[in-house]
Amino acid sequence: MHLHRFRILVIDPISNNTLEGIREMDEVEEVHYDKYLDESSILELLPNYEVLVLRSGYTITHEWLEKAINLKCVIRAGVGTDNIPQQLLQEMRIKFYNIPHATTTSVAEYVVGSILIQLRNLIPAHLSIQKGEWKKAEFIGNELSGKSIGLIGYGRIGQEIDRLLSPFNVNVLYYSRTKKRNVAHARYGTLEEIAKKCEVISVQVPLTRETYNLLDENFFSSIKNPVTLINVARYNVINMKYLKKALINGKVRSCLIDPFERGYDISPYDELPIYFLPHLGGNTFEAQDRIGEEIKSIIRELTYK
Repeated sequence: MHLHRFRILVIDPISNNTLEGIREMDEVEEVHYDKYLDESSILELLPNYEVLVLRSGYTITHEWLEKAINLKCVIRAGVGTDNIPQQLLQEMRIKFYNIPHATTTSVAEYVVGSILIQLRNLIPAHLSIQKGEWKKAEFIGNELSGKSIGLIGYGRIGQEIDRLLSPFNVNVLYYSRTKKRNVAHARYGTLEEIAKKCEVISVQVPLTRETYNLLDENFFSSIKNPVTLINVARYNVINMKYLKKALINGKVRSCLIDPFERGYDISPYDELPIYFLPHLGGNTFEAQDRIGEEIKSIIRELTYK
């Protein structure tokens, strides 16, 4: 049997282990890896490749697909699919795969770490030390134990966050499109209930029409206790205008947003307790190695279908 060998274009950063593992496959003829390409370079390269691998740094457009005359498959090396025109790919008979499981542990651990870092004011305390200050009393923090935690989004990541939080003696409310069965540690709550009752809120939902600006004026106006907020979903899940007001009036005591999207202006938030990070949630060696194994499995599946 003739073995088809694929030409693969990778346009977002991936680990060296993943890259070398793909290159060594019998099913692969060529891997072109070039991160941070501009639009014109991508359009020039696309006609030469059958498989496109990307993460969240780019959005596939109709123009891309018009140029990609040999494209057979798109692999989103991660969870979110808001940058992928799935309907258009289906119409053009281009296969699409994402890799939803590989980063679950990494993102969930990241959220728990982010909660603890914010509750103890570690980031502003460090920045203060860098300025030569010593303000121990000003950075008194809070324990996580006994707090009410709101999880907005209760899929794989939300449920893993819940599991990791269980030793901390917290009360967990979750919000999702549907109520989950057999939930051990959390109970369902509306967005308004989470805003009113929770001192810590983590957001991990896909970006869709329904979740765009999900945390809006009504949500922030419903907050009763000063909230520590973490967003590991997408930037536009939160209405930033009303988040800024909530940071100024103290309804949100601090906020961590990851991913911060390239091109957004963060200067309006200078001097506010908000921390922007460059999509580090799933960015661990372990998660990237799992992604590499999934990519290799998808390529083998393509070969022998």
